[in-house]
Amino acid sequence: MSASGCATGTSSGGVIVGGGGCNRGLAATNDDAAASKMYAVSLGYYRDPYLRHFLRTSPSKKPPLINRGHYSRVAAMDCAVRSLVEFGVTQIVNLGCGFDTLFFRLKAENVLTTVTTWYDIDMDTVIQQKRAIVEGTPALTSLASDGATKYILRSVDLSNLESVKESLRDCDPNQSTLFISEVVLVYLDPGAGTSIIAWAAEHFTTACFATYEQIRPLDPFGRTMVSNLQRMGYPLLSIMEYPDEQAQRKRYLNCGYQVVTVDNMLSVHNALVASDPREAGRVNRLELFDELEEWGLIQQHYCFIIAIKQASGTPTFTRKWKLSLSRF
Repeated sequence: MSASGCATGTSSGGVIVGGGGCNRGLAATNDDAAASKMYAVSLGYYRDPYLRHFLRTSPSKKPPLINRGHYSRVAAMDCAVRSLVEFGVTQIVNLGCGFDTLFFRLKAENVLTTVTTWYDIDMDTVIQQKRAIVEGTPALTSLASDGATKYILRSVDLSNLESVKESLRDCDPNQSTLFISEVVLVYLDPGAGTSIIAWAAEHFTTACFATYEQIRPLDPFGRTMVSNLQRMGYPLLSIMEYPDEQAQRKRYLNCGYQVVTVDNMLSVHNALVASDPREAGRVNRLELFDELEEWGLIQQHYCFIIAIKQASGTPTFTRKWKLSLSRF
């Protein structure tokens, strides 16, 4: 996932594009993520018939640790979004969307029948590429322009709150709105990310976040993780400010969210597979996997956050990590 964006806007074919700023270093993570996810898909970890349309390079072989990590990440976000739609979300904003295909997958499965609008927002280079692919691929165009759920692509500079507000200028503040942040806010300065979280709570009657990002930068593994990304040109700008589950929870509570759950991804994965032993068995048969200690270490350095703010009353949302064989 990329994290910020640029420039002017046009509208065409039911897929709308707005304006915004540019970070070409982070844009490169977009292609890497798509190719890496595609390899996991090719092995059968999960189904994504739309991802191949966004590939610009052939997926190279990845180790089981990476493949299983993608599976866990995709399954967790899929589960969270479905649960929040059931909770009553009717608008969805995918921050730093990259070439993510979640809209297309959920739309094809009729999960978004009560969702009026889906915004995919990112830097201009990514949005223009994604628009061209969507408009040039009939399978994507039909889902993006059938009218039941409006699909909007807009450029944005996520480091600038005014740019975020402009990109969401027609987002109805009276609708329950979900913000998806998948390894995005962690790339922003702490103040910039927190300003988006706080503005959402102030602006929308009901605001929700589903956030996936790195934590624990201070132990030996965490220091190596942060250093490697820094050397590659992808600094985790807010990880020191919000280094663990407690700090992440406090961040959202301080912004006015009444329900905030923060879990490391090892516990999320364990809950997901525990919900369906048959699915766990299927995944275990895909490829030899014996790096259990390293797997646990990696997954404890990622967290999943669900945060909800309602203008009146306390939200009654209950988090349930559950897989479904029909989807994976």
